[in-house]
Amino acid sequence: MKVLVTGGTGLVGSHTAAALLRDGHEVRLLVRRPERIARTFRPFATEPTEVMVGDATDREAVHRAIDGCDAVLHAAATVALKRSDAERVNRLNTQAAETVLELASAARLDPIISVSSVAVFALEGASLTVASPLSAASEGYARSKGDAERFARGMQAAGAPVTITYPSGVFGPRVPEHPL
Repeated sequence: MKVLVTGGTGLVGSHTAAALLRDGHEVRLLVRRPERIARTFRPFATEPTEVMVGDATDREAVHRAIDGCDAVLHAAATVALKRSDAERVNRLNTQAAETVLELASAARLDPIISVSSVAVFALEGASLTVASPLSAASEGYARSKGDAERFARGMQAAGAPVTITYPSGVFGPRVPEHPL
């Protein structure tokens, strides 16, 4: 299977891309900064099958990246927690999710995997499930994840093969943004 991975130079995307490669899949990355690939994938002793330079918010770039793929994992997101970045982060992350998921569905990719976050849920009660209420976050990263979540759920309701994952905490031994 040929899988497009957005966010492939980030922590979740790179570890997932490496696992896909180990399992024998072809992996195409859509990246903004190709100079990060060698450093990011060196610890995995593998490299993506193919790299396309572009932004997940750019419909034409995403359309080209999806062409010829069977599935997509959308893990791209800008993480910035300063209030001054809130509007920009929400716009970028929401637009990227809508662009990737919509075009993947139109191209009939299956599965379409959207990496969400437990940050989308209102923390009410003793446990979280996919039926838990969504947070009413009003700013930045949490808001962008919630907006992307609502879009992905709308696609699911319309019958698109969208699967949503909910990392509860993202940390690991190889953080791509830092020197190894």
